Amino acid sequence: MLKFETSAVLPCSAAALRQFLGCPANLPEISDPDLELQILSAPETVQAGARIEFRIMSFGLRHRMAHEYRQVTETEIFEVLVDGVPQDPARFLAAGAQASAQMGVRAQALARGGKARR
Repeated sequence: MLKFETSAVLPCSAAALRQFLGCPANLPEISDPDLELQILSAPETVQAGARIEFRIMSFGLRHRMAHEYRQVTETEIFEVLVDGVPQDPARFLAAGAQASAQMGVRAQALARGGKARR
């Protein structure tokens, strides 16, 4: 099974970032615009056991996916893909790595009080 991990150092507290990411409505603000992220359903705030369903555009195709928040603490959010596995995970993960790097830059700008560049 493929596994993708990434990390970024952001100049803000974990609690401040967790508060921002704890509201799923904020996710399109830091997502790569090319993904055309559309949140279909999500809780107002992240909580363990809740699901977020969304659509993204990838490789010219629209994908519907769902993640479940498995563990939520004051500083961390862990989620897993529960529906919508792409047909070519290797290509999808490569695109995800690029999107994650861009999201880190946008989150960093937001943490400093700036605007996320699109």
